[in-house]
Amino acid sequence: MSPPSPSTSQSPPLSPYLYPPNLLCYIRIILSLLPHVKRDGNNMGVGEFVDVITVSYLMDLIDGPIARRYSYATRYGELLDVISDNFTRSSAWMYVAGMG
Repeated sequence: MSPPSPSTSQSPPLSPYLYPPNLLCYIRIILSLLPHVKRDGNNMGVGEFVDVITVSYLMDLIDGPIARRYSYATRYGELLDVISDNFTRSSAWMYVAGMG
């Protein structure tokens, strides 16, 4: 009896929590908190804030197409995307409110 060939052995399936589009959402949530964490010690300038929000929204543009193209779409991912959108939007409003 010969040992199984490498092509027949399968790796364990990736957890939906670790799908690449969901990882992008986790990063977006962290990015949305960054202006407020940094603001306590050293004010984040408007330019830096705009950069962070822009990167977050650009990531939002690509996570959905990636999920659909590579079959990573899940109900959890849909919910996480809405949550990360709300974090980003809330972050923007809190930053603007703190400027006045």
